[in-house]
Amino acid sequence: MSEFIEKRRELSIHEYEFMKHLKLFAPDEIREIKNKRLHHEHRIERRAKELTDYINYIVFESSLLQLIKERRRKLRVTEGSHNLEHSIQNRTKMLYKQAMNRFPGDYRIWVHYLKHCGKNNYKTEASRTLDKMLNFHGDKPAAWMSAAKWEYIQMYNLERTKHFMFRGLQRHPDSREMYVCFLQLMIKEAEKIAKRIKKQGDTDKANGELSKALECLQLIYQHYNAKETDLDFFVDLIPCLKESDATKSFGKDVLKEMKKTFAQKELMWHTLAQLAYEDSYLVEETSATQAKKPFEECLKQCVQTYKTAVEALPTAQMWSYYIDAMLEVNNDMSSYPKLRRKSLAEAFKNAYENSSLDEQKLIQYLKLLTYADKRSDSFVAEVFQKALNAYPNSGQLWELRLKDAVRNEMSADGFDSLFKQAINKCAVEDALSLWIVRCQYYQTQPVLSEKLRQVFREAIQQPNLEISQHFQPVFLKYLVVTTNIDNARKEYREMQRNCIPCLELHRKMAELELIQVQPNSDQLRLVHENITQYFGSSRIEVWIDYINFERTHGSPKNMQSLYERAKSRLDCELVASFIAQYELLKNSLI
Repeated sequence: MSEFIEKRRELSIHEYEFMKHLKLFAPDEIREIKNKRLHHEHRIERRAKELTDYINYIVFESSLLQLIKERRRKLRVTEGSHNLEHSIQNRTKMLYKQAMNRFPGDYRIWVHYLKHCGKNNYKTEASRTLDKMLNFHGDKPAAWMSAAKWEYIQMYNLERTKHFMFRGLQRHPDSREMYVCFLQLMIKEAEKIAKRIKKQGDTDKANGELSKALECLQLIYQHYNAKETDLDFFVDLIPCLKESDATKSFGKDVLKEMKKTFAQKELMWHTLAQLAYEDSYLVEETSATQAKKPFEECLKQCVQTYKTAVEALPTAQMWSYYIDAMLEVNNDMSSYPKLRRKSLAEAFKNAYENSSLDEQKLIQYLKLLTYADKRSDSFVAEVFQKALNAYPNSGQLWELRLKDAVRNEMSADGFDSLFKQAINKCAVEDALSLWIVRCQYYQTQPVLSEKLRQVFREAIQQPNLEISQHFQPVFLKYLVVTTNIDNARKEYREMQRNCIPCLELHRKMAELELIQVQPNSDQLRLVHENITQYFGSSRIEVWIDYINFERTHGSPKNMQSLYERAKSRLDCELVASFIAQYELLKNSLI
């Protein structure tokens, strides 16, 4: 093993000499590169080899190559690229080949290599590898599609492309993805020939090539369609056809077949509506090159398609497609904002009137209604009532209902009554969000400050730890902001005595002590003592924070004694990590 490492080390010497000669790296950087490379060499030459070792080595070499390019650009150095960069590129290529030979059954390395070749323009090199890859991974449709795409896109070798696709389909005759991929490539080929004809004029040769491409397209389509009826096949294929005049006739036939076969499928109608919105010529008797219709007309046709769909298929899924599409339309409000909002409101209202909104859609609808500029309180109340009747245990719906009560300044008695209903209906895991809204309500009512304190204390006393421990630090901050630090300290002591230990409570108290005009070291030390008492056996950071406090705000002479206490208190498996962090802290102080 060592002789291989030594041989490769000797071959690298000229690289280091060039780095030094060109002044791309300092001597210590070159030593670091040597050490890292030697580490990777030992990893790939050890007896128990792993693919990750090769990948890590390759990543190192690729990163080094990128760094060299950046240094050259920064220092304006151009000489010697053949000797330096080419040497690194050759090493990377060798590592890939070794990895593929040692781990041919791992598909990842072949994928990595194809990406590497594409990035570095090693087209012929990758093309030679494809057959070998397929010998090991012919059981994967993705491997055949990768090979075909490489030959078509990188090499523009149509014969090899067809060769791989036909062989792949022999192995995987039921693979929808492979049929779609083959059709996509043939559509691109037809488009390419059509563009050449348009640019150079009609020739018998070009027209013959186009006819062959379209004929191949039809044969592939018919072959799959004769095997099975699959809506996903059409949905995957149509996006490739919607902007191509060369395959317009074929596209129309595909769309017609889809409409005829899947008239009772929601996804088919959704696909039609999206084509209308995108102004695809597949749903219009126009050319792909003609001027596009105005946005208003496209949206109107899209909406009309959805309306026809929900009449034909008034299912929750169909309404969901309709509403999701209108929500997507409203993501961009740079143009026609009123029209977009109106289309969304109409979709929601129609679905609501047809009782076709599920829980999540009702939540979305209520968010729109409650935040609307011109809202109808009676209608909002009606929707809330209907939603809560349908989903009485929905934490999100009750949270929305309470937030709406806050905005509408409901009376305290009315709000508390509503809150009790919500808490009784919802699951334990939804309770925290409801308590948060309750506190927000009383924070918007300055005259009810005493009631707010009572609510805070009720929350802190909850048996649900998530609620109790959330509000402990929140209450402390509230007291400091509205009264003074003394009240916060008093409440802190009460919670410390009566509540299950909460790390965030102590951290918040330390933070509040620290932001005082004149921080009290004794009070801060007391908080840190409490933290280490409760959490000092399992949390390294509480000791590091305490030690750092003594250095910056307390007494630095206490640092060593805290260090010794921490080592004795921490769980055995944490001591080594603590010592390392302590040393880092000490070094940063020098």
